Amino acid sequence: MKFNLIISDPANLDLERIADYLGDNYGLARSEKFISEITERMKYIAQFPYIGRSRDELLPNSRSLAYSKYLIFYQVQETTIEIIRIANGYQDLTRLFDN
Repeated sequence: MKFNLIISDPANLDLERIADYLGDNYGLARSEKFISEITERMKYIAQFPYIGRSRDELLPNSRSLAYSKYLIFYQVQETTIEIIRIANGYQDLTRLFDN
Protein backbone atom coordinates (compact mmCIF):
# COMPACT_ATOMS: atom_id res chain seq x y z
CA MET A 1 0.00 0.00 0.00
CA LYS A 2 1.34 3.40 -0.93
CA PHE A 3 0.64 6.24 1.45
CA ASN A 4 -0.11 9.85 0.56
CA LEU A 5 2.56 12.26 1.74
CA ILE A 6 1.70 15.51 3.54
CA ILE A 7 4.31 18.00 4.71
CA SER A 8 3.12 20.08 7.66
CA ASP A 9 3.64 23.84 7.82
CA PRO A 10 6.32 23.51 10.55
CA ALA A 11 8.18 20.92 8.44
CA ASN A 12 8.00 23.19 5.38
CA LEU A 13 9.43 26.01 7.48
CA ASP A 14 12.19 23.68 8.70
CA LEU A 15 13.04 22.83 5.08
CA GLU A 16 13.15 26.50 4.10
CA ARG A 17 15.43 27.39 7.00
CA ILE A 18 17.82 24.51 6.32
CA ALA A 19 17.92 25.28 2.60
CA ASP A 20 18.55 28.98 3.30
CA TYR A 21 21.36 28.12 5.71
CA LEU A 22 22.97 25.76 3.21
CA GLY A 23 22.59 28.27 0.40
CA ASP A 24 24.11 31.09 2.44
CA ASN A 25 27.03 28.99 3.69
CA TYR A 26 27.70 26.45 0.95
CA GLY A 27 26.04 27.80 -2.18
CA LEU A 28 22.84 27.34 -4.12
CA ALA A 29 23.88 23.99 -5.64
CA ARG A 30 24.29 22.43 -2.17
CA SER A 31 20.94 23.82 -1.06
CA GLU A 32 19.17 22.43 -4.13
CA LYS A 33 20.88 19.06 -3.70
CA PHE A 34 19.69 18.91 -0.08
CA ILE A 35 16.06 19.62 -1.07
CA SER A 36 16.19 17.02 -3.83
CA GLU A 37 17.73 14.31 -1.66
CA ILE A 38 15.52 14.87 1.38
CA THR A 39 12.45 14.87 -0.88
CA GLU A 40 13.51 11.44 -2.16
CA ARG A 41 13.94 10.28 1.43
CA MET A 42 10.39 11.42 2.25
CA LYS A 43 9.04 9.53 -0.77
CA TYR A 44 10.87 6.46 0.54
CA ILE A 45 9.09 6.89 3.88
CA ALA A 46 5.75 6.96 2.01
CA GLN A 47 6.63 3.59 0.46
CA PHE A 48 7.95 2.03 3.68
CA PRO A 49 6.31 3.94 6.54
CA TYR A 50 7.46 1.73 9.39
CA ILE A 51 11.13 1.87 8.48
CA GLY A 52 11.78 4.75 10.87
CA ARG A 53 12.45 4.47 14.57
CA SER A 54 9.52 4.91 16.95
CA ARG A 55 9.76 8.26 18.76
CA ASP A 56 6.87 7.98 21.21
CA GLU A 57 9.15 9.50 23.88
CA LEU A 58 9.00 12.80 21.96
CA LEU A 59 5.51 12.72 20.47
CA PRO A 60 2.92 9.92 20.59
CA ASN A 61 2.60 7.92 17.37
CA SER A 62 5.67 9.51 15.81
CA ARG A 63 8.66 8.04 14.01
CA SER A 64 11.94 9.40 12.66
CA LEU A 65 14.29 8.51 9.86
CA ALA A 66 17.76 9.96 9.42
CA TYR A 67 19.02 11.81 6.39
CA SER A 68 22.60 13.00 6.75
CA LYS A 69 22.72 14.85 10.09
CA TYR A 70 18.99 15.58 9.98
CA LEU A 71 16.01 13.64 11.27
CA ILE A 72 12.70 13.51 9.45
CA PHE A 73 9.89 13.19 11.99
CA TYR A 74 6.58 11.83 10.79
CA GLN A 75 3.34 10.18 11.79
CA VAL A 76 1.68 7.26 10.07
CA GLN A 77 -2.07 7.57 9.64
CA GLU A 78 -4.50 5.28 7.81
CA THR A 79 -3.58 6.29 4.27
CA THR A 80 -1.28 9.24 4.93
CA ILE A 81 2.22 9.95 6.12
CA GLU A 82 2.52 13.40 7.64
CA ILE A 83 5.99 14.87 7.88
CA ILE A 84 5.79 16.88 11.09
CA ARG A 85 9.32 18.27 11.54
CA ILE A 86 12.79 18.13 10.05
CA ALA A 87 15.52 18.81 12.57
CA ASN A 88 19.24 18.62 13.05
CA GLY A 89 19.88 15.49 15.08
CA TYR A 90 22.25 17.41 17.36
CA GLN A 91 19.66 19.86 18.63
CA ASP A 92 17.55 19.41 21.76
CA LEU A 93 14.75 17.26 20.36
CA THR A 94 12.75 17.23 23.58
CA ARG A 95 12.51 21.02 23.45
CA LEU A 96 11.52 20.88 19.79
CA PHE A 97 8.42 18.88 20.67
CA ASP A 98 7.56 20.58 23.99
CA ASN A 99 5.30 23.00 22.16
